[in-house]
Amino acid sequence: MNNPSSNKGSVNIILVIIIVLLLGTVGYLATRTPSPLPAPANEAPDYNANENKIISDLLSSWVATQAKFAIKASESGTYNQPNKVQFIASTTLLVHYDDGLVDHISVLRYQNGTLTELKNVGVMSTMPQDAWQALVDVYGDSKYPVGSYTTNVFRNGKGIEYPELTKVPENIFVR
Repeated sequence: MNNPSSNKGSVNIILVIIIVLLLGTVGYLATRTPSPLPAPANEAPDYNANENKIISDLLSSWVATQAKFAIKASESGTYNQPNKVQFIASTTLLVHYDDGLVDHISVLRYQNGTLTELKNVGVMSTMPQDAWQALVDVYGDSKYPVGSYTTNVFRNGKGIEYPELTKVPENIFVR
């Protein structure tokens, strides 16, 4: 015959083991540091914030920046603020500006809060596709999504004016 008190002791031991295992599992899960989840592959970085910061710095430092250009402004001695900016890398941009008479394009690099002219592209407002691509190949980053900002664009047969530099889908430097 089975002894009821020995069965009761076995059940208590099994319950204690189950409770200890449960408490151990809960304690482990509560104290372990979860590993970070990788970012989804389709999630793109926010380029706009970086570009907006650089544009703001460009506009606020324009007088000092353009004073160091290889080609100086003619009659007025100062170039007008840029009306076209295109990012060809995260810190490299094409900039269109004029002196009231003549259009110019330069390649600028933003580094440590300062903009430096890398190249004066020339007296022009746009260029052929192959000339633009050559600039991107030398100064740009082929993996960077080009970001174009302008105060005016010609779209669907109509001219569109913006009060400030505005991001647009067109390649504003290619004719």
